[in-house]
Amino acid sequence: MRLRLRFSQQAVQDIEDVLAYTLGHFGQRRHEQYKLLIRQALAEIASRPNAPPARHRPEIHADARTFHIARAGKRARHFFLYRVIEGQSIDIGRLLHDSMDLQRHLPDGFASQD
Repeated sequence: MRLRLRFSQQAVQDIEDVLAYTLGHFGQRRHEQYKLLIRQALAEIASRPNAPPARHRPEIHADARTFHIARAGKRARHFFLYRVIEGQSIDIGRLLHDSMDLQRHLPDGFASQD
């Protein structure tokens, strides 16, 4: 069953920023490849949000998960931070570079005390 994806404003901005940066620094070919990796990751999250390569991240939030967009033979340095809401939908909180301090870039509602 495919769950509905809901994107935070931060996640939408992250995707736009990542794709603009990729286009500007790596060209059209890499931009299209990265866009495809993002789409594939989102499709996998929507259809199997708890299955590998998704990782449960309870240290962030009880329901938090991360999903790295890299695939075999397709390098990428970004991952989605999301959570499943009552088995009905998925909140996509951020698309972050894997070198970022995750605790400093949590979206609204993802802090462990929420």
